[in-house]
Order: sequence, then C-alpha cells, then structure tokens
Amino acid sequence: MLIHQCTSCGKLSPNRIAGDDNEYQILCVLKESIDLNQILANQLKKLGLILITPKNKEEALISLFGTNRSW
Repeated sequence: MLIHQCTSCGKLSPNRIAGDDNEYQILCVLKESIDLNQILANQLKKLGLILITPKNKEEALISLFGTNRSW
C-alpha cells in the first residue's frame, strides 16, 4: 500500500498497489520510506499501518513481487 500526503492540507490517503503500477517507482518509494521522518512515521503507526523497515524489507519485497528484488 502506498500512502499519499496532500501538500495543501496534509491529509494522508492510503492506496493499494496495482499490477500496472511502475515497479521501479514502487522500489524508489520503498527505499525513501526507510528514512521517513519520525513525526510522519508516528502518524502512520497511529493509523495502524506497519511501515517497511530494514528488518522487514525482504518480506515486503517478496509480498509485492514474489521475490526479493534488490534496490
């Protein structure tokens, strides 16, 4: 799932990843999310979302792509 944040109001909106989404861009977002600022990370956790971390990265990649794709 990707989470979008509105640049105007700050609202967080979850969106499922679809089969026609660009894999390279998904991997780029995953890589950037590892360094997410703590305030935003806490907001997402309060919504019940489990963030991708270095510890669960491999599991997330296998769930998304059926294999561990390196970035």
